[in-house]
Amino acid sequence: MKKRFACIFLLGLFLCLCACGKDDPPQSTTSYVLDAQQLLNAEEIRQHDCDVHGHVYSQATCEKKAACYYCGAETGELGAHDWMRATCIRKATCTVCGAEQGDFGSHLFTKATCAAPSSCAVCGAKSGSALAHSFKAATCVTPSICTGCMRKQGSALGHTWTGGSCTEGRTCTRCKRQEAAPGHKMSKGSCTQDAVCSVCSYTEKAKGHQFQNGVCTVCGKTLTQASSEDATRTTTAAVTQTETTQPPLDLTALQAYGDTLQTLLQQAHDEADNAIGASGDERKTLAASAVEHLAQAVDTVEEAAALCNADARTKALADKLTAVKKAIQNSATLQNFYDSSFINTMVTVRADSTAGLNALKAYQTALTALQ
Repeated sequence: MKKRFACIFLLGLFLCLCACGKDDPPQSTTSYVLDAQQLLNAEEIRQHDCDVHGHVYSQATCEKKAACYYCGAETGELGAHDWMRATCIRKATCTVCGAEQGDFGSHLFTKATCAAPSSCAVCGAKSGSALAHSFKAATCVTPSICTGCMRKQGSALGHTWTGGSCTEGRTCTRCKRQEAAPGHKMSKGSCTQDAVCSVCSYTEKAKGHQFQNGVCTVCGKTLTQASSEDATRTTTAAVTQTETTQPPLDLTALQAYGDTLQTLLQQAHDEADNAIGASGDERKTLAASAVEHLAQAVDTVEEAAALCNADARTKALADKLTAVKKAIQNSATLQNFYDSSFINTMVTVRADSTAGLNALKAYQTALTALQ
């Protein structure tokens, strides 16, 4: 009897414990923070019970405390301001509430060039004056060119040739360029007509018909035909037009433009890349220098394109240069870029520089093909 009562008591206690476990699940007090984009879908939000699963708090800001995404309950204190660095036209400013602190920042001056003085990349303020041009001497085929900005001055000197004939080459007394003898430009002779060079009048005398069985073995005319021509032939020699030739291309200047563009675009790419990981004044200087180098590249493209369009044989190169300018012109005109989107802006400058370098390859390939 006692054993039966003990069994019934234990069975009842077990059923009670099971019932309690179903009605009163254990409470979770865990609180944690998630980004808003990590929240579950709307159906899961409706099913969320903060008393069971715990609150899911947002990040606190300087205007709002951390709040549960599900029930709105707040916790903790207001967050710190998110300060954006001061510039020469704006104090340090909170990106959340717009509060300001401290003083205005320093100007971010770019380097002076031959074309322009040093200027602030943020507000455009000028400092000092433009640098003096550094012109290298003109050559037979290129005018005097500034090594800093590629600006041209005057005109090419032109070759001064010595010697030269149909059978003798010629040499430039200034640059020592040599050109081989072009050879005679002979008119078409015949059995009875002399062949004459249209340049130097060198003459190869007609050898006359070579008849065999009444037919010329050279031109195929019969003795009768030859006699008829002799009776009507005038003594005036046929005039042949002198074949016009274009002077050989000298692509030295166009190659120099290509080398300069390669250097400017690579510098802009490297400076933008370094600016992304830099801080303080170094960050500002690198960013401004990258944009300035792109602006110089645009000027160089325009001058090189003008030179290409001056000769019909190099006009196709101007199209290649247009592609380079199109790739970089937006980044090259940036003025006020030092704000909360600085990193994205520098990524864009770096990408445009890369696109410009890729476009330049087509120009360099086409230039090589002309050499």
